Amino acid sequence: MSPIGADDAKVPFPSTRLASLPDIYLMKHHPKNPGTGRSYYYVQDSSTEGMSRVFDLEHGPNCIKPPTGPEIEAITQGFLRLDPNDMIFVRLDTSPSSGEKDVPVVWTNGLCRFPDSLRDKTLAIRDRILGPRHLRTRHQPTRLAGGALTGGTAFERTSPKGIRNGRCYSFGLSHEEANIVTAPCASGKLKDNDPFALALRSDLIQSGYL
Repeated sequence: MSPIGADDAKVPFPSTRLASLPDIYLMKHHPKNPGTGRSYYYVQDSSTEGMSRVFDLEHGPNCIKPPTGPEIEAITQGFLRLDPNDMIFVRLDTSPSSGEKDVPVVWTNGLCRFPDSLRDKTLAIRDRILGPRHLRTRHQPTRLAGGALTGGTAFERTSPKGIRNGRCYSFGLSHEEANIVTAPCASGKLKDNDPFALALRSDLIQSGYL
């Protein structure tokens, strides 16, 4: 079974394109593209050797670095020009050609989707999540003798529940189908009425759903 659909078109590139770059295909109707942009994909060799080649391209001594000059320079080297709302997916060589198992790796968005006001709100909530630089540490917060938390990030000092006791936190809204109730995920709920933690969680939810 070929992972490439019969109606999918291979994108033409100039002969100067690096041979190590993968072929790109254009799919007219991708099941995972919610927008109006084009859907591209490339097929990834899922073998150990194939994954090693990708790692070498990204981190090896001959890693590919996008050009920083004019656009024509990038196009000449075989880089793909994307427009707002275009998406690129990766498809394993063992996946079906329907695209249902593809994973999005690039999604371009124009200013109409992410205006300056949303960008400012996103940066503001990021700063509040991290907290003051002088209070941050690279390790998880530790609890002092009096019970207060120190170190980590400001968000971590509100006692969120990490996945597998690590520093990855699921956060958002969960929909309870039985009683049609929307509420914070269990890992994001608070057991006290700390004003800072309540405001931070509320604004984080709001910024994520704008």
